[in-house]
Amino acid sequence: MKVGMLLLFFLLLGCAGPRQAQLTAYDQICLPGEPISLQAKLETKDCFHFDVKNEKIGFYQGEKKLGQALTNKQGRAQIKYQPNQEGFLKLEARLESQKYQAPSAPLLVRMANPDSPFLIVDIDNTISDLSPILMLFWENADIPPVPGAPETLQRLSQDYTIVYLTGRDDVLAPKTKAWLAANGFPQGPVFFWDFLRTPLSKQKYKNEVLQTLGRKFQLIQIGIGNSVSDAFAYTANGLQSFILLGKEEKKRAQKLSRGVRVVNSWQEIQQFLFAN
Repeated sequence: MKVGMLLLFFLLLGCAGPRQAQLTAYDQICLPGEPISLQAKLETKDCFHFDVKNEKIGFYQGEKKLGQALTNKQGRAQIKYQPNQEGFLKLEARLESQKYQAPSAPLLVRMANPDSPFLIVDIDNTISDLSPILMLFWENADIPPVPGAPETLQRLSQDYTIVYLTGRDDVLAPKTKAWLAANGFPQGPVFFWDFLRTPLSKQKYKNEVLQTLGRKFQLIQIGIGNSVSDAFAYTANGLQSFILLGKEEKKRAQKLSRGVRVVNSWQEIQQFLFAN
C-alpha cells in the first residue's frame, strides 16, 4: 500500500505542470560595430539553483526574435549579435520550454565610443542601505537606498555611463535590477559576481572586470564603493575613488593610498564632484 501511494505521489508530481525556474540575462558594454554574445543562464528555482541544460532560450528586442540557443550543461545559452545603434539597447531573454516556467530576463546593452566616460559604483552599503545578508530576506519595497545616492547618480548619468559592479551573486540579478528601477537609479549595465565561475576574491573579480573594460574604453574615471577592497580595485585601474567606509572598514583605512577619498555620505561626494 505504501509503495502504491508513493508511486501515485510521483505520478501526480509529474503531472503538476512546468517546474519553476530562474532565467538570468547578462548585460553587455561594447564598441560601435563590435559583435557580442548575448548570454543567459537557466537554473532551478530552489535553494540549490541547479543548472538546467537542453532548454531553448530566445533573445528578443521587443517582439522581434534575434535568435535562440539551447542551454549547455552549465545552464547557459548564447547567440552572436551585432548591435546597430549607439546608446542603450533594451533586450530580453525568454524561456521557451514546456518543462519549465520562468519570467523573462531583461538584458541591457550599452554601445559606447572608446572615449565615453564611465563611472563605476558598488551596490551593497554603497547605494543600498542594508547589509547583504539582510537583503536576502527583505522584500525590495522595504530596502531603502542610501540617502542621496539615486539623485546623485541621476545627475552624474548626464555625463557618465553608470556601471553597477557588485559582489552580489548573479542569482540575485532579477531582484537587484527591479530594486534599482523602483528606486529611481539611472539605467546602466549591472555586472554580478558568479562565485562558482569567477575569482573567489571579490577584489580580484572587480579588478578583472575593470581591466576588461579598460582595454576598450579610455575613460573609466570614477569608482564609488564601501570597502578597502573596492578602493584597491579602483586605484589599480586608475580610477578616482570615493569610499563610504563602515565602522569596521575604517580600522583599515590607513592601508588606502592618499588618492582615495574616504567619505561619510553621498552629500560629500556631491560637494566634491559638482564643485569641480
